[in-house]
Amino acid sequence: MRNKVAKCVSMGTQLLANMMTANPDVQDKLWPRYFKESDLLVQLLDTCDIHRVAYALICINNCTMKCRDRCLYLTGTPIGRQLLRSLLEKAARMLKEDCSAFDYVYAIFSNMIELDLTPDIVASLCHGYCEKRVHLLTRCHITFLQLLDGMVSAQRDGPPVEIGIDTAVFITAVVIKVIRHLRKMVGLPETRTPNCPESASITVTEPSSYGHDAEGLVLLIQILGRVTVELGPDAKLKLMRAHLGEALLDLLDFLTIVQPRSTLRTLPPSKNSPSAPPLSMNSDSMDVTSPASSGCTPAPAASQQSPFFMLKADTIKIIANLSYDAKEVQDVFRVIGGVQAVLSQTSIDDDNPFIKEQSVLALRNLLDCNPANQALVASLEPQSIDPSSRTLLGDMGASAQVTADGRVSVGPSQAMKEMQAAAQGRLRFVDISENM
Repeated sequence: MRNKVAKCVSMGTQLLANMMTANPDVQDKLWPRYFKESDLLVQLLDTCDIHRVAYALICINNCTMKCRDRCLYLTGTPIGRQLLRSLLEKAARMLKEDCSAFDYVYAIFSNMIELDLTPDIVASLCHGYCEKRVHLLTRCHITFLQLLDGMVSAQRDGPPVEIGIDTAVFITAVVIKVIRHLRKMVGLPETRTPNCPESASITVTEPSSYGHDAEGLVLLIQILGRVTVELGPDAKLKLMRAHLGEALLDLLDFLTIVQPRSTLRTLPPSKNSPSAPPLSMNSDSMDVTSPASSGCTPAPAASQQSPFFMLKADTIKIIANLSYDAKEVQDVFRVIGGVQAVLSQTSIDDDNPFIKEQSVLALRNLLDCNPANQALVASLEPQSIDPSSRTLLGDMGASAQVTADGRVSVGPSQAMKEMQAAAQGRLRFVDISENM
């Protein structure tokens, strides 16, 4: 009986979709009724199996294709917002189960993004949630950002979706809000204090408490990294006026505290300390796993891997993109301390592969044809040893200090000297004993 009913519903939905295809008069008459007098589309999505919703999705796609007014029913009405959430929930399941109907969901959101409705979509997904909620982003936000990330990077064998500068400015505003929220969660002020060293005694919140905000921030930064590659100087300056530069430096400051620089020396693989593969950010990221020959017992990535893996490097990429062939942007970064911030990232970090190379490229772009930035770098002198570097050297039994002439001197730490002295004392005692 259930199969017969399902077939009947499927045939009726197919008939409805065919009636509305390429028929704007019928679409204009019926489409508003689905959001004011009937919740038929919501019921079809909620009651049908994900493999049987194709015709309902075709109907939605045909009615909204290249029509901003009809798309606004999805973001501006209660039934439309419910329908959007249902679409995103279905999309996550479809992608996991390799369902062909996912292509229709992809087409629906791709069309809305090309119509510059990204701000409307994000706002509609927040509708109904408490403004004082613990976490800003929901599971539906993450699914939408994953779709957007795939679209701007052309992951489904098609040209990348182009987003307008206004959408990029909106994404910047979301990034700023999420960064400030995360900083507050760990007890930091919403924005950094320029030329003020980070507090070594800060209490960092466990990664599990970041909710979906950390994952969302990673996706947002990746999206901006792809978008900024194609922008011209005027568009880049518009993003800087939207305070993207300050937000990126606030993020670097935050990550320096919650994710201190690590090396193989500080995180050695061993049987007692299982290693996890680096977190995969998207489908085209390299998935590196621990070699079987290492003797390591694989552990779940969620329990071992930082939620901010590669985020510093991706942040530096955006700075490099923005400052390339854009002197006014270079000047803004100089004023807000961006040159020094990039210089401080020119070190190896296992949580951010190739960050040293990315920082060198960003520094090149910041200094290119900019005498003021070049003069700033030339005037810099060593002030002190970076705390993370001091810790790493201490673990290796070494210490460093800045000499009076501005040079960095590296030698054995005091503890190492005492150990060496004690060892020499024991050897001398042995020699005396043997002579007796």
